[in-house]
Amino acid sequence: MTATRQESDHAAEAELRAERELKQHNARHRITERRRVIQKLRQALATNRLALHFQPIIALASGRACAAEVQLRLDHSRRGLIPAGICCRWPSNRT
Repeated sequence: MTATRQESDHAAEAELRAERELKQHNARHRITERRRVIQKLRQALATNRLALHFQPIIALASGRACAAEVQLRLDHSRRGLIPAGICCRWPSNRT
């Protein structure tokens, strides 16, 4: 095997190692972030700071309410009502 081929193989192996380490780091970060979000939700439940709000869905043709969606919000002491999607973002499963 030539020196150039060996260098190329070592570079490819190093790149694969780096990619694997990055994926492991990202996986650990997602797990840590999910645990943080779950802890925030548990605290909000325990202190009665979650509120449900109903948002009507209006049919354009008739202008009448045809359904409703429920929105979960956190009642923050300083910032007021915050949608759960903002205060408790679930990290993506993509790496």
